[in-house]
Amino acid sequence: MNKIVSSPKTINNSTLDNLTILAYLLTVIFAGANAVAVRFTVAELPPFWGATLRFAAAALIFWVLALARKIPLPTGSARLGILLYGFLSFGASYAFLYWGLQSIPAGLTQVILALVPLMTFFSAFFHGLEPLRWRGLFGATLAVAGIAFAFFEQPAGTLPLLSLLAIVAGAACIAESTVVVKMYPPSDPFMTNALAMTVGTVVLIL
Repeated sequence: MNKIVSSPKTINNSTLDNLTILAYLLTVIFAGANAVAVRFTVAELPPFWGATLRFAAAALIFWVLALARKIPLPTGSARLGILLYGFLSFGASYAFLYWGLQSIPAGLTQVILALVPLMTFFSAFFHGLEPLRWRGLFGATLAVAGIAFAFFEQPAGTLPLLSLLAIVAGAACIAESTVVVKMYPPSDPFMTNALAMTVGTVVLIL
C-alpha cells in the first residue's frame, strides 16, 4: 500500500512511519512509568481499589467513545473472546501486579514484564498458533536467568517470594490474553476495550 488516504489530507508512507515511531516511543515511556505510578497508588490505596478505580475510569471513557461512534456490541464468539481477554488482561493480571507491587520494586517488575513477549511465544505454541523455535527457547532461558540473578542479588528478606510470583503470574496473564484475543473474531478496538475493561473492573471489585 503506497498511500493511506484520508479526507481532506493525504498521509504518505514517510509520515505514517514517523507517526508509528512516535506512537511506539510514547508506548515505551508510558509503559515504563506504569509500574512506578502503581507503586505510588499502592502506598495510598489498597491495591485492588487502586486498580478498580483506574480501570473503571478507563472503561467509562471507552464506553463514551464507543457510544459516540455508534459501535454495535459484538455477538457470539467475538463477545466471548473479549470477555476472556478482559478477565485475563485487566482483571487477573492487574490483580496480581497491583498486589505484588506492594513489595516488589518497580524496576524489577519491569524486568519481569519484559518476559511477556517470550511468554506470549510459548503460549502461542501451546495453543498451536506458532511453531517452537530454538531461538525463542534460548531467549526465554536467558531472560529467566537474568531475573533469577536480579532476585538473588537482593538483600535477604527484602523480596517476598509470593509477591515475586504474583508479578510473574501477572506477566503470564498478559501474555495469555494477547494470544486469546487472536483466537476469536476481531472487534472494534473502542468496544473491545470498553467491554474488556468493564470485565476487568468487575473482577477487581470482587
